[in-house]
Amino acid sequence: MKCNELMVGDWIADALGIPMQVISVGYTYAYAERNDENDYDWEEFEDNECKPCPILLTDDFFKKNDFDEDILYWTERNSIRDEDGEDGYIIAIRMYNPPCGPSANVHYVHELQQLLRLGGYAELANNVKL
Repeated sequence: MKCNELMVGDWIADALGIPMQVISVGYTYAYAERNDENDYDWEEFEDNECKPCPILLTDDFFKKNDFDEDILYWTERNSIRDEDGEDGYIIAIRMYNPPCGPSANVHYVHELQQLLRLGGYAELANNVKL
């Protein structure tokens, strides 16, 4: 994944798999922070070294977030496979006019967040639970 594919608020992981939220994005770099009850840390990611890692969408992620079906529709895991044979989801965002919105094959949390923002649900996108 390249840094310029990210947006502020996207969730990514560092090389150890620790989730971090993007706070700044440039053409070849991104800054992300981890802020929990016990610790605060930030990290710089670059396209050439220390690349950001995507966080895979899971059924547990969808259960934890309990998305309103009037806003977000998704298919069950294993219902699509991309060209590499990986599992994924087909996500559709419902918008007011017309009643259906953009849809996409989505594998990672940051991709879902960006699709939600395109559908006009920026607050929902920025506040997903991992």
